[in-house]
Amino acid sequence: MTTESTAPVATTAPPWRTAQQQAMNVCWAVSGLLDAAPFCITQTSGAYPVGSTFSGDIHYAEAAPVHAIAAEYGVPVTETPSGTTDTCHVARVTVDGTDVRVWAIVYGTRTQDGAA
Repeated sequence: MTTESTAPVATTAPPWRTAQQQAMNVCWAVSGLLDAAPFCITQTSGAYPVGSTFSGDIHYAEAAPVHAIAAEYGVPVTETPSGTTDTCHVARVTVDGTDVRVWAIVYGTRTQDGAA
Protein backbone atom coordinates (compact mmCIF):
# COMPACT_ATOMS: atom_id res chain seq x y z
CA MET A 1 0.00 0.00 0.00
CA THR A 2 1.27 3.47 -0.79
CA THR A 3 0.07 6.91 0.17
CA GLU A 4 -0.46 10.10 -1.75
CA SER A 5 -0.04 13.53 -0.28
CA THR A 6 -3.22 14.93 1.19
CA ALA A 7 -1.71 18.38 1.55
CA PRO A 8 1.04 20.03 -0.48
CA VAL A 9 4.46 20.31 1.10
CA ALA A 10 6.36 23.46 0.20
CA THR A 11 9.55 22.88 -1.75
CA THR A 12 11.42 24.78 0.95
CA ALA A 13 9.93 22.76 3.82
CA PRO A 14 12.41 21.69 6.49
CA PRO A 15 13.14 17.93 6.58
CA TRP A 16 11.11 17.41 9.76
CA ARG A 17 8.03 18.79 8.02
CA THR A 18 8.37 16.29 5.18
CA ALA A 19 8.74 13.43 7.69
CA GLN A 20 5.68 14.58 9.63
CA GLN A 21 3.67 14.90 6.40
CA GLN A 22 4.57 11.32 5.47
CA ALA A 23 3.42 10.06 8.88
CA MET A 24 0.19 12.05 8.54
CA ASN A 25 -0.47 10.60 5.08
CA VAL A 26 0.11 7.07 6.36
CA CYS A 27 -2.25 7.61 9.32
CA TRP A 28 -4.94 8.88 6.95
CA ALA A 29 -4.47 5.87 4.67
CA VAL A 30 -4.62 3.34 7.53
CA SER A 31 -7.59 4.92 9.30
CA GLY A 32 -9.36 5.34 5.95
CA LEU A 33 -9.64 1.57 5.56
CA LEU A 34 -12.63 1.56 7.91
CA ASP A 35 -15.83 3.47 8.48
CA ALA A 36 -15.05 3.60 12.22
CA ALA A 37 -13.94 7.05 13.30
CA PRO A 38 -10.70 7.20 15.28
CA PHE A 39 -10.75 8.83 18.70
CA CYS A 40 -7.40 10.54 18.06
CA ILE A 41 -4.68 10.54 15.38
CA THR A 42 -1.19 11.93 16.06
CA GLN A 43 2.29 11.93 14.60
CA THR A 44 5.25 11.74 16.95
CA SER A 45 8.95 12.33 16.46
CA GLY A 46 10.78 9.95 18.71
CA ALA A 47 14.14 9.83 16.98
CA TYR A 48 17.32 11.79 17.42
CA PRO A 49 17.86 14.25 15.97
CA VAL A 50 14.33 15.31 16.82
CA GLY A 51 12.23 15.54 13.68
CA SER A 52 14.36 13.15 11.62
CA THR A 53 11.61 10.53 11.60
CA PHE A 54 7.99 10.43 12.67
CA SER A 55 5.66 7.59 13.56
CA GLY A 56 1.89 7.55 13.62
CA ASP A 57 -0.52 6.79 16.42
CA ILE A 58 -4.21 5.98 15.84
CA HIS A 59 -6.39 5.59 18.92
CA TYR A 60 -9.84 4.02 18.65
CA ALA A 61 -12.53 3.92 21.33
CA GLU A 62 -13.25 0.22 20.64
CA ALA A 63 -11.11 -2.84 19.92
CA ALA A 64 -12.91 -3.94 16.72
CA PRO A 65 -11.16 -1.40 14.43
CA VAL A 66 -7.77 -2.40 15.84
CA HIS A 67 -8.46 -6.05 15.02
CA ALA A 68 -9.81 -5.17 11.56
CA ILE A 69 -6.71 -3.14 10.64
CA ALA A 70 -4.44 -5.86 12.01
CA ALA A 71 -6.23 -8.42 9.84
CA GLU A 72 -5.92 -6.16 6.78
CA TYR A 73 -2.15 -5.89 7.26
CA GLY A 74 -1.63 -9.44 8.53
CA VAL A 75 -0.14 -8.39 11.87
CA PRO A 76 -0.94 -9.64 15.36
CA VAL A 77 -2.86 -7.75 18.03
CA THR A 78 -1.38 -7.78 21.51
CA GLU A 79 -3.75 -7.58 24.44
CA THR A 80 -2.25 -6.44 27.71
CA PRO A 81 -3.78 -5.51 31.06
CA SER A 82 -4.23 -1.79 31.59
CA GLY A 83 -5.13 -0.63 35.05
CA THR A 84 -7.16 -2.94 37.26
CA THR A 85 -9.96 -4.05 34.94
CA ASP A 86 -9.07 -2.81 31.46
CA THR A 87 -7.34 -4.31 28.42
CA CYS A 88 -5.20 -2.47 25.85
CA HIS A 89 -5.36 -3.83 22.28
CA VAL A 90 -2.40 -2.82 20.09
CA ALA A 91 -1.45 -3.54 16.47
CA ARG A 92 1.67 -2.15 14.81
CA VAL A 93 1.76 -1.70 11.04
CA THR A 94 4.37 -0.26 8.70
CA VAL A 95 3.37 1.56 5.51
CA ASP A 96 5.93 3.12 3.16
CA GLY A 97 8.57 2.78 5.89
CA THR A 98 6.48 4.63 8.49
CA ASP A 99 5.44 2.81 11.67
CA VAL A 100 1.91 3.26 12.97
CA ARG A 101 0.57 2.09 16.33
CA VAL A 102 -3.17 1.35 16.22
CA TRP A 103 -4.68 0.87 19.66
CA ALA A 104 -7.70 0.96 21.96
CA ILE A 105 -8.26 0.52 25.67
CA VAL A 106 -11.36 -1.51 26.41
CA TYR A 107 -12.69 -0.73 29.86
CA GLY A 108 -14.05 -3.27 32.30
CA THR A 109 -12.92 -6.34 30.36
CA ARG A 110 -11.27 -8.03 33.33
CA THR A 111 -12.29 -8.70 36.93
CA GLN A 112 -10.60 -6.99 39.87
CA ASP A 113 -8.28 -10.01 40.25
CA GLY A 114 -7.11 -9.62 36.63
CA ALA A 115 -8.94 -12.58 35.10
CA ALA A 116 -10.46 -12.10 31.65
